Amino acid sequence: NFDQAARLGADLVLCGHTHGGQLALPWPRLRPLGLARFMTAYPRGTYRSGASVLHVNIGLGVTGQQVRLSTPREITLITLQGGS
Repeated sequence: NFDQAARLGADLVLCGHTHGGQLALPWPRLRPLGLARFMTAYPRGTYRSGASVLHVNIGLGVTGQQVRLSTPREITLITLQGGS
């Protein structure tokens, strides 16, 4: 999990998609409140813990019901640069 990876010094953790839970309620000034929140503390987006960064993509498709609410399809482009 991300907490353990951060403790072990991982700089970057990329996570497979959660579909964002597919159904989410818009939440003012915060990430939408979705079903994935009940499965993980890191349901979507980018998180930091010390020098470690985690990114969770919510993906393109659906599972089960063919609907997405407040969970737009997402492709993440990450550019890595070497240290100096």
